[in-house]
Amino acid sequence: MDEDVRRKKLEDLLALRGKVAIDYDWVREENAELKATENEDIIDSHFEAVPGLTVVKNPL
Repeated sequence: MDEDVRRKKLEDLLALRGKVAIDYDWVREENAELKATENEDIIDSHFEAVPGLTVVKNPL
């Protein structure tokens, strides 16, 4: 049963070949992520300069 479902999903995916256009600019996305990280570091450094304030990084 599982093999039939797997084969059907594969056939459906192969049927989409050439019908779906995905144009994703990975370089732009990476640059945006790097810039966001730099901005976070700048903001953190400003808050770290405040006496008695502890900066806790968001784990997400």
